[in-house]
Amino acid sequence: MRFFKVVMATFVGLILFMAVVSLILALFVGVAVNQSESSEAIAEKTFLHLKLDQEITDQGGMAASPLDLGGLDLSPKAGLFDLLMAIERAKEDDRVKGIFLDLSAVPIGMASVQELRQALAEFKQEQPDKFVVSYADYYSQKAYYLASVADKVYLNPQGDLEFRGLASEVMFFTGALEKIGVEPQVIRHGKFKSAVEPFLLDSLSPENREQMNVFMGAIWNDMLAAISQSRGLSTEQLNGYADRLAVRGAKDAVELRLVDQLLYRDELRAELVALVGVASLDDLEPLSPERYSEEPLPRKGEGRGLEQDKVAVVFAYGEIGMGDGDGSTIGAATTARDLREAREDEHVKAIVFRVNSPGGSALASDIIWREARLAAQEKVLVVSMGDLAASGGYYIAAPADTILASPTTLTGSIGVFGLMLSAQKLLNEKMGITVDGVSTNAMSGIGSMTRPLTAEERAYFQESVEQTYSTFIGLVAEGRGMTTAEVDSIGQGRVWAGANAIELGLVDAFGGMTDAIELAAKMAGSESYRVVSLPAKKTPYEMVMEQFGASARAALMRDELGQAGPYYHELRRVMELEGIQARMTHQIEIR
Repeated sequence: MRFFKVVMATFVGLILFMAVVSLILALFVGVAVNQSESSEAIAEKTFLHLKLDQEITDQGGMAASPLDLGGLDLSPKAGLFDLLMAIERAKEDDRVKGIFLDLSAVPIGMASVQELRQALAEFKQEQPDKFVVSYADYYSQKAYYLASVADKVYLNPQGDLEFRGLASEVMFFTGALEKIGVEPQVIRHGKFKSAVEPFLLDSLSPENREQMNVFMGAIWNDMLAAISQSRGLSTEQLNGYADRLAVRGAKDAVELRLVDQLLYRDELRAELVALVGVASLDDLEPLSPERYSEEPLPRKGEGRGLEQDKVAVVFAYGEIGMGDGDGSTIGAATTARDLREAREDEHVKAIVFRVNSPGGSALASDIIWREARLAAQEKVLVVSMGDLAASGGYYIAAPADTILASPTTLTGSIGVFGLMLSAQKLLNEKMGITVDGVSTNAMSGIGSMTRPLTAEERAYFQESVEQTYSTFIGLVAEGRGMTTAEVDSIGQGRVWAGANAIELGLVDAFGGMTDAIELAAKMAGSESYRVVSLPAKKTPYEMVMEQFGASARAALMRDELGQAGPYYHELRRVMELEGIQARMTHQIEIR
């Protein structure tokens, strides 16, 4: 038996050793490949290939390795910022003859798609001799919205195009919690603060239904207006297509003038050969935004050399919590540090604070707000809102000199709540477990999950929520030049689309990241400057160590749960909530 144990231990150790060696080799191979690719000269005749088939964050980072070692990310991955900068560079780069949108999937939010679409529209306007074409085997509504800006929209002859209007569903867990004996205990301020409704109701409240109808209607109308202008179809025609599901195949898409031509991919490649102006397919060398980003960002303005003046773009992406962020979450410590670093850098003349967040911890939001306010007192601070800048996401944006958003950005949600769960019935009635104990003071056991809140305890938490809400609307009023009564009237946890928010004074103007950078530089009086981003991107080694567990776990959850994954994530998120939350409504997925 001992011999068998020794053999098995040796075998397991050998496997672990080989796995570690393989990981290290893959890391060095990935880095070597990336360095080799970056050293290759860009072809004299090329095209920018935007293949949007992976999740895209604002700043970007690392992406899945070709070796796919358990979902680990080993190779550079362009973020929205990189894509926008690539389009901007391509305008003046004589080597780049045009842009090819490869839209098999578009896994980004609506406002991010809108930013890309606007950048492409400006590219077409400023460079009419360069082409923009789009191709897909299948167009989702979001993908088609982006594709519709192209000079030519192509579709696989056996493909399809989705065009049916927007829909969003909310899953309610109230009945399930009752069955297992768990009682949600909610303290909130804001009749529209519906983040906790899935745990209290079995359908949408009238207030939540109202706000969803308003912001979804605003987003759909903005999409229709853009498609109408690009394709020469009226919004009435487009709404008619959606109402009767008129597009039921590729041929319908052409007949209804949503698509220009049906092509197979080999025919599309032949079309690109002609557009780029090369002799054959062998000479067709696409340029990826990752490869393009290896070249230094072009400086803005006249002159030569490395400009000392800088515009710093500070990225805040994901839910807001305490501690350090990780690229997909906002950590109060790291984001506050990034803002402070930009503020204390004498060469940074203006700061663009890119906020893409549904909010989160009220305390963490306040820590970040403080650094944003200090930055605004010393330098120009412009906020660029992404897909979401709601609740805590709006909290941290409030000190800005100017706030830019897209018409489809979801923002506002100025409200707070606290949520606790009582498992007394689960323990007593379902599992036969009782709990008893002692305490030194009358309120020592406050917040215990083993019993419901007392009236006195609930009043204590309600007072904390009211104080936090009062602070929240006060800071927004200060930042936006409004009264607290005015903020309260459009607050109460209500979510607004950017198109509505601009009318209410929550947003100053429409625009994306590039607009924010140009505006910030202008406000700072900088005619020549370079753009830097914070936080600094992690090295491949740091990304591997960080994602060794997280990416593998996320990949496992995607594989095992499929479409149920978001609901599991929502339940897990609720279980991990701590303290008062300045967080947007339930997770909104518009499809």
